[in-house]
Amino acid sequence: MSDLFDEEPERPAPERPGRRARALVITGGVLVVGFFLLTAFASIYTDRLWYKEVGYGQVFSTMLWTRVGLFVVFGALMGAAVAVNMHLAYRFRPLFRMAAPAEASVERYRDAVTPIRGWLLAGVAIVVGIFAGTSAIGQWRTFLLWRNSEQFGQQDAYFDKDISFYVFQLPWWNFVIDFVMAVAVVALIGTAVVHYLYGGIRLQQAHDRLSPAAQVQLSVLLGIFVLAKSVDYFLDRYDLVTDDHRLFTGMNYTAENALLPARNILVGVALICAVLFFLNVWRKTWQLPSVGLALLALSAVLLGMIWPAIVQNFQVKPSEADKENPYIQANIDATREAYGLSDITTETSYQGIPSGEPTEERGSTVLKQLTTTPVVDPLQVRDTFQQRQRVRGYYSVPAVLDVDRYTIDGQEVPLVLGLRELDQSGIQASDQNWSNLHTEYTHGEGLIAAYANKININDQANGRIVWAEGIRGEGNGGGDDLTAAGEFETRVYYGEKSPTYSIVGKVDEDADGVELSLPSNGDESEDERQTTTYDGKGGVPVGSTFNQLMYAIKFGEPNFLLSGRVNDKSKVLYNREPIERVEKVAPWLTVDSDPYPAVVDGKITWI
Repeated sequence: MSDLFDEEPERPAPERPGRRARALVITGGVLVVGFFLLTAFASIYTDRLWYKEVGYGQVFSTMLWTRVGLFVVFGALMGAAVAVNMHLAYRFRPLFRMAAPAEASVERYRDAVTPIRGWLLAGVAIVVGIFAGTSAIGQWRTFLLWRNSEQFGQQDAYFDKDISFYVFQLPWWNFVIDFVMAVAVVALIGTAVVHYLYGGIRLQQAHDRLSPAAQVQLSVLLGIFVLAKSVDYFLDRYDLVTDDHRLFTGMNYTAENALLPARNILVGVALICAVLFFLNVWRKTWQLPSVGLALLALSAVLLGMIWPAIVQNFQVKPSEADKENPYIQANIDATREAYGLSDITTETSYQGIPSGEPTEERGSTVLKQLTTTPVVDPLQVRDTFQQRQRVRGYYSVPAVLDVDRYTIDGQEVPLVLGLRELDQSGIQASDQNWSNLHTEYTHGEGLIAAYANKININDQANGRIVWAEGIRGEGNGGGDDLTAAGEFETRVYYGEKSPTYSIVGKVDEDADGVELSLPSNGDESEDERQTTTYDGKGGVPVGSTFNQLMYAIKFGEPNFLLSGRVNDKSKVLYNREPIERVEKVAPWLTVDSDPYPAVVDGKITWI
């Protein structure tokens, strides 16, 4: 009988499946966010190391903090504007309303949203803030140009503005006005949704569809948008000075006689329309603002699009040369001024045939000039360079060779030049592993040069090219042959075909290098291997475990941590294309799209 009264031992409550699922979701979310944060940190940290290594750490700091500041400021402005307007829409919602049968679905949404409205408001503000901040980050260059603008001391011919206004200030103000309009639109959408959910907007009714609070708030937001559009039309007037046209860049006949008056009119129309929206706060009628908005849209089409097209097709095209002549002349004058040629008043014409009777002295002068004239087309000899001078299958020459002048044997001569750069696509597929691609095949080898003013008609095998030797770089004083061993650095670690990154450096001075180089005579068999190691000053040290981890994340390569080729003395070379390097350290410049190599003081230098 005692067994009947024994207490049953307690059992743990079964774990709810929903709780386990939520825990898994939270854990997964934390891991994903952590991964993205770690990736972003690795990118920023490695960029800082690279800028510090090349001596431009201040450039990195300026760009980083400018981007952070723009993200925070513009993201906060967008998020705050949207959050405040949505909060005001909820705060001034109708407290008493009669629910219509057609609003049953709205009631269900309202009941679902109300308990979590605070979280939804914060989430919407954060999301739109992130989008706005990300957009602002892309304007860091425009902001810095505006922030550090300087006067040019020269006014344009149409608006009497200093030319620096168009270079430094106008792009930034265009972005600011576009941002204000975007804020107004997003806030308007968020406000309308809240008012609709909580009865401030009732589309099912025939009358009084908007509550007084909804009408006030929507009128103010629409007024702000149209007012910003008026300022946008005002700034668009200045854009006419820099617009590109079919014949030239700048103000043309249609712009001055059609577009400029049209935009002046649109500024006034948009301003009146904005005033009507602001007055609607008190008038409580949408008739006048609607008419004003329709007039603005109609004016934008007729004055901004149709009328300029009529002027261009029926006034300019029939006599384009006459209509555009003063504007083309103004463009030429501005170009001469920009290049510092406006003070040239004397022009001299040169004849192709020397005047007077031909003499032996004149013939000698012409012959001397012709002997230094390039006659070899670099586009036509590229394949010959590739076939005769690359030596190994994993070397290649540029698609476009360059022409330059050097002193050889005391005489200045034109040369066709090309670097023998590393082309990893030429490595056998079986040898394309991480160690080979990033620690052995790391650099190109040597400068290839041919006389541009000589051909050898008897040497068909070489394409009649006369190869040059004894190149002397500028500033070398005409010394010994730069291609001689020990005087000319032939290894090419930075070029247009360089690998994405290479790991260089050996453990100590006595260890053998592993980087593959071209044999000294260039004619040895493929079995012969000559190795070396990088001894330059460039490269980011990657010996510490933390740096190895950061670069493993940056390049997505665990061998930075696992490979024995990465040691305490190792460096990583990356960002190796000349254009890329200059654009990173001088991001405010527009860089020449075709850099060329030159021999300067015994080294290959990119210009």
